[in-house]
Amino acid sequence: MKNIGIAIIHICFLGAAFASAAAETKKQTYEFEGTDITAFVEHFRPAVKTLKKPVTVYNWSSSSQSDFWKVPQKPNDENLVAMAQRMGQSFWRNYGSQDSERGGMYGYGLYAALDPVVTRSFGGTQWVLLEMQFPAGFKMIDLYDPIQKTKSSANLNTLSEINKKFKCSMSGYVELDALFTSGGKSVDPSCQRLVKNVFGTIFKIDAFAYT
Repeated sequence: MKNIGIAIIHICFLGAAFASAAAETKKQTYEFEGTDITAFVEHFRPAVKTLKKPVTVYNWSSSSQSDFWKVPQKPNDENLVAMAQRMGQSFWRNYGSQDSERGGMYGYGLYAALDPVVTRSFGGTQWVLLEMQFPAGFKMIDLYDPIQKTKSSANLNTLSEINKKFKCSMSGYVELDALFTSGGKSVDPSCQRLVKNVFGTIFKIDAFAYT
Protein backbone atom coordinates (compact mmCIF):
# COMPACT_ATOMS: atom_id res chain seq x y z
CA MET A 1 0.00 0.00 0.00
CA LYS A 2 1.38 3.40 -0.95
CA ASN A 3 1.78 5.91 1.79
CA ILE A 4 -0.20 9.09 1.29
CA GLY A 5 1.21 12.40 2.45
CA ILE A 6 -0.79 15.39 3.53
CA ALA A 7 -0.01 19.04 3.20
CA ILE A 8 -2.28 20.73 5.70
CA ILE A 9 -3.58 24.19 4.91
CA HIS A 10 -5.87 24.66 7.88
CA ILE A 11 -5.37 22.57 10.97
CA CYS A 12 -8.67 21.62 12.24
CA PHE A 13 -7.06 14.76 6.06
CA LEU A 14 -7.32 12.12 4.45
CA GLY A 15 -8.62 8.63 4.86
CA ALA A 16 -10.00 5.72 2.96
CA ALA A 17 -13.48 7.05 3.67
CA PHE A 18 -14.16 9.97 1.35
CA ALA A 19 -17.29 11.69 0.20
CA SER A 20 -17.04 13.63 -3.03
CA ALA A 21 -17.84 17.32 -2.97
CA ALA A 22 -19.60 16.83 -6.28
CA ALA A 23 -22.57 15.28 -4.50
CA GLU A 24 -22.62 17.84 -1.72
CA THR A 25 -23.00 21.12 -3.55
CA LYS A 26 -25.77 22.27 -5.84
CA LYS A 27 -24.44 23.53 -9.14
CA GLN A 28 -24.31 27.28 -9.57
CA THR A 29 -22.35 29.78 -11.61
CA TYR A 30 -19.13 31.37 -10.40
CA GLU A 31 -17.52 34.60 -11.52
CA PHE A 32 -14.03 35.93 -10.83
CA GLU A 33 -12.48 39.16 -12.08
CA GLY A 34 -15.32 39.60 -14.56
CA THR A 35 -15.02 36.09 -16.01
CA ASP A 36 -17.39 33.14 -15.65
CA ILE A 37 -15.13 30.46 -14.10
CA THR A 38 -17.85 27.84 -13.57
CA ALA A 39 -16.16 25.37 -15.94
CA PHE A 40 -12.90 25.63 -13.95
CA VAL A 41 -14.72 25.09 -10.65
CA GLU A 42 -16.75 22.11 -11.88
CA HIS A 43 -13.76 20.51 -13.57
CA PHE A 44 -11.84 20.29 -10.30
CA ARG A 45 -14.79 19.69 -7.98
CA PRO A 46 -14.47 15.86 -8.13
CA ALA A 47 -10.97 16.19 -6.64
CA VAL A 48 -12.34 17.82 -3.49
CA LYS A 49 -13.13 15.16 -0.91
CA THR A 50 -14.63 15.33 2.57
CA LEU A 51 -13.76 12.98 5.42
CA LYS A 52 -16.66 10.84 6.56
CA LYS A 53 -14.87 9.81 9.74
CA PRO A 54 -11.91 11.05 11.85
CA VAL A 55 -8.40 10.13 10.68
CA THR A 56 -5.13 10.16 12.63
CA VAL A 57 -1.96 11.45 10.95
CA TYR A 58 1.64 12.03 12.04
CA ASN A 59 4.22 14.77 11.62
CA TRP A 60 7.95 14.40 12.34
CA SER A 61 10.15 17.45 12.84
CA SER A 62 13.42 18.38 14.52
CA SER A 63 13.27 20.17 17.86
CA SER A 64 16.53 21.95 16.98
CA GLN A 65 14.77 23.95 14.26
CA SER A 66 12.63 26.00 16.64
CA ASP A 67 12.88 27.54 20.10
CA PHE A 68 9.26 26.49 20.56
CA TRP A 69 10.35 23.00 21.57
CA LYS A 70 12.68 24.25 24.30
CA VAL A 71 9.60 24.44 26.52
CA PRO A 72 7.89 21.11 27.33
CA GLN A 73 4.53 20.82 25.59
CA LYS A 74 1.46 18.99 26.81
CA PRO A 75 -0.98 17.18 24.49
CA ASN A 76 -3.74 19.47 23.23
CA ASP A 77 -2.12 22.50 24.87
CA GLU A 78 -3.44 25.69 23.26
CA ASN A 79 0.09 26.83 22.37
CA LEU A 80 0.75 23.56 20.59
CA VAL A 81 -2.50 23.78 18.66
CA ALA A 82 -1.78 27.42 17.73
CA MET A 83 1.68 26.48 16.47
CA ALA A 84 0.23 23.74 14.25
CA GLN A 85 -2.37 26.19 12.94
CA ARG A 86 0.29 28.74 12.02
CA MET A 87 2.27 26.09 10.17
CA GLY A 88 -0.78 24.94 8.25
CA GLN A 89 -2.00 28.42 7.38
CA SER A 90 1.43 29.38 6.08
CA PHE A 91 0.56 27.63 2.80
CA TRP A 92 -1.82 30.28 1.48
CA ARG A 93 0.19 33.10 3.06
CA ASN A 94 3.21 32.05 1.00
CA TYR A 95 1.49 30.58 -2.05
CA GLY A 96 3.18 31.82 -5.20
CA SER A 97 6.08 33.54 -3.44
CA GLN A 98 9.54 33.07 -4.90
CA ASP A 99 10.82 31.29 -1.80
CA SER A 100 7.74 29.08 -1.36
CA GLU A 101 9.62 25.99 -2.51
CA ARG A 102 11.78 26.23 0.60
CA GLY A 103 8.82 25.04 2.60
CA GLY A 104 8.84 21.59 0.98
CA MET A 105 7.64 19.73 -2.08
CA TYR A 106 4.36 21.66 -2.09
CA GLY A 107 5.55 24.84 -0.42
CA TYR A 108 5.07 25.97 3.15
CA GLY A 109 2.58 24.23 5.40
CA LEU A 110 2.21 21.39 7.86
CA TYR A 111 3.07 18.00 6.36
CA ALA A 112 1.77 14.73 7.78
CA ALA A 113 1.45 11.06 6.85
CA LEU A 114 -0.92 8.20 7.56
CA ASP A 115 2.01 5.97 8.49
CA PRO A 116 3.62 6.98 11.83
CA VAL A 117 7.09 5.75 10.78
CA VAL A 118 7.60 6.43 7.07
CA THR A 119 8.67 10.09 7.53
CA ARG A 120 10.82 9.40 10.60
CA SER A 121 13.95 10.79 8.87
CA PHE A 122 12.54 14.32 9.00
CA GLY A 123 12.91 14.27 12.76
CA GLY A 124 16.68 13.86 12.81
CA THR A 125 18.42 13.05 16.08
CA GLN A 126 16.41 15.56 18.14
CA TRP A 127 13.00 14.55 16.95
CA VAL A 128 9.46 15.60 17.75
CA LEU A 129 6.47 13.50 16.70
CA LEU A 130 3.04 15.12 16.50
CA GLU A 131 -0.03 12.91 16.39
CA MET A 132 -3.06 14.74 15.05
CA GLN A 133 -6.63 13.75 14.38
CA PHE A 134 -8.72 15.37 11.69
CA PRO A 135 -12.48 15.30 12.14
CA ALA A 136 -15.29 14.19 9.91
CA GLY A 137 -16.06 17.04 7.53
CA PHE A 138 -12.40 17.87 6.91
CA LYS A 139 -12.04 18.92 3.23
CA MET A 140 -9.08 18.26 0.99
CA ILE A 141 -7.90 18.03 -2.60
CA ASP A 142 -7.05 14.50 -3.63
CA LEU A 143 -3.87 14.66 -5.73
CA TYR A 144 -3.52 10.92 -5.13
CA ASP A 145 -6.14 10.31 -7.83
CA PRO A 146 -5.62 13.16 -10.31
CA ILE A 147 -8.55 14.50 -12.27
CA GLN A 148 -8.47 13.36 -15.88
CA LYS A 149 -10.28 14.97 -18.79
CA THR A 150 -12.72 12.08 -18.94
CA LYS A 151 -13.78 12.62 -15.30
CA SER A 152 -14.67 16.26 -15.76
CA SER A 153 -18.27 17.37 -16.02
CA ALA A 154 -17.16 20.77 -17.28
CA ASN A 155 -17.27 22.09 -20.82
CA LEU A 156 -13.66 21.43 -21.84
CA ASN A 157 -13.64 24.11 -24.52
CA THR A 158 -14.77 26.70 -22.00
CA LEU A 159 -12.26 25.36 -19.48
CA SER A 160 -9.49 25.77 -22.04
CA GLU A 161 -10.41 29.42 -22.58
CA ILE A 162 -10.38 30.08 -18.82
CA ASN A 163 -6.97 28.46 -18.45
CA LYS A 164 -5.60 30.60 -21.27
CA LYS A 165 -7.17 33.80 -19.96
CA PHE A 166 -5.68 33.36 -16.49
CA LYS A 167 -2.47 31.88 -17.93
CA CYS A 168 -2.85 28.62 -16.03
CA SER A 169 -1.99 26.78 -19.24
CA MET A 170 -1.44 28.13 -22.71
CA SER A 171 -2.23 24.68 -24.11
CA GLY A 172 -5.68 24.92 -22.54
CA TYR A 173 -5.38 21.99 -20.13
CA VAL A 174 -3.68 22.08 -16.75
CA GLU A 175 -2.82 19.22 -14.39
CA LEU A 176 -4.11 19.79 -10.88
CA ASP A 177 -0.77 18.89 -9.31
CA ALA A 178 1.00 21.63 -11.29
CA LEU A 179 -1.00 24.31 -9.49
CA PHE A 180 0.48 23.34 -6.11
CA THR A 181 3.99 21.99 -6.75
CA SER A 182 6.64 24.13 -5.00
CA GLY A 183 3.89 26.22 -3.47
CA GLY A 184 2.76 27.61 -6.81
CA LYS A 185 6.09 29.34 -7.43
CA SER A 186 6.03 28.70 -11.19
CA VAL A 187 2.32 29.52 -11.59
CA ASP A 188 1.51 32.82 -13.30
CA PRO A 189 0.26 35.52 -10.87
CA SER A 190 -3.13 35.70 -12.61
CA CYS A 191 -3.54 31.94 -12.23
CA GLN A 192 -2.40 32.16 -8.60
CA ARG A 193 -5.28 34.53 -7.90
CA LEU A 194 -7.71 32.13 -9.57
CA VAL A 195 -6.37 29.15 -7.58
CA LYS A 196 -6.70 31.01 -4.28
CA ASN A 197 -10.26 32.02 -5.11
CA VAL A 198 -11.41 28.57 -6.26
CA PHE A 199 -9.65 26.31 -3.77
CA GLY A 200 -9.41 28.71 -0.84
CA THR A 201 -12.62 30.73 -1.05
CA ILE A 202 -15.08 28.54 -2.98
CA PHE A 203 -14.02 25.02 -1.97
CA LYS A 204 -12.54 26.07 1.39
CA ILE A 205 -10.10 23.17 1.38
CA ASP A 206 -8.24 22.26 4.56
CA ALA A 207 -5.46 20.21 2.95
CA PHE A 208 -4.36 18.19 -0.05
CA ALA A 209 -3.07 14.65 -0.31
CA TYR A 210 -0.27 13.35 -2.50
CA THR A 211 1.98 10.30 -2.85
